[in-house]
Amino acid sequence: MEQVVEQVAEQAAEQVAEQAAEQVAVQVAVQVAVQVRYRWRYRRISKFLSNAGTTVSTTGTAVAAIGNTVINNVPLLSPQAKSGLTGVVDNASGIVTTLGAGVTNGLGQLGSNPNAVGTTVASVGGVVTQVGNTVQSAGQLVAGLGTGPLAPLGAVTTPVGGLVTQVGSAVSALGAPLTNVLSTGPVQQITQTVGQAIVPLTSTVTTLTQTVGNATA
Repeated sequence: MEQVVEQVAEQAAEQVAEQAAEQVAVQVAVQVAVQVRYRWRYRRISKFLSNAGTTVSTTGTAVAAIGNTVINNVPLLSPQAKSGLTGVVDNASGIVTTLGAGVTNGLGQLGSNPNAVGTTVASVGGVVTQVGNTVQSAGQLVAGLGTGPLAPLGAVTTPVGGLVTQVGSAVSALGAPLTNVLSTGPVQQITQTVGQAIVPLTSTVTTLTQTVGNATA
């Protein structure tokens, strides 16, 4: 009788162990599947943003090249005016290129860049610098309109161009300090926190997988 009881107990224990092992295996499989799914999703997003940033940067470079070709064939403009107009085109395309690089090197590197959001945000400082440079070139263009064939306009264009150039210089000077503010201190902490929220591979994934695992138990 005792042997029968022992056999029944052993069989029951084996069945319970097998069921427990199966449940653990299912939970682990579900957790792995969810993690792979989330990794795949954010990598696709990261790749898309990286490609988008590269496309934007390439577009900016192409626009600059086309603009410079057209400028060289514009009549009546003095060499100074053409130089200013070239600077406007180059720096304006630089705005696009800088923004594109910020996206490529920042949000386009989600998962590999520990502060991907911060890199993109900090690129705003570079954009401000390019905007200031564009305005400075515009001032050179305006001043240049009063030279060469259009010299009679110099009495108006020279002071106006000088004022515009000063404004552009002031804007450009804001770029570097802004980059520093956006890439350090409290702002950096915020961007890192946001970045961690975007990439759901830590506590969010753990909570989701545990929930799914419990539901299948």
